[in-house]
Amino acid sequence: MLSNLRPSLFNTFSPYDPVWPTKPLAGVGGELDIASPQAVAEAFRTGLPEGIRRKRHRHVHLRTAVTEQDGRRTRHKLGVFLTEADAEEARRVIKPDVASCWIEPLPMVL
Repeated sequence: MLSNLRPSLFNTFSPYDPVWPTKPLAGVGGELDIASPQAVAEAFRTGLPEGIRRKRHRHVHLRTAVTEQDGRRTRHKLGVFLTEADAEEARRVIKPDVASCWIEPLPMVL
């Protein structure tokens, strides 16, 4: 059994990189088409059929924030957005109320 801290066998990582890699796994970019935001939204609403090879991918944007109260910091996942512009708008709205916030792009296969 592999350790949870062992580097991924599919995605290279350097301890000198400022963030964890968020690109699709090797081979994904060359074999899959990019899904539209509408297709991603539809997949969230209706689910995906079982047993069918997924042929599209897209990055979604996870908005994460940290709040601080009584010297204790808490991390919150605020929402997933289909476009970076929507995630940035959410950042503008919540920024005055949090210690820090950022967007994490996440690859999603449809």
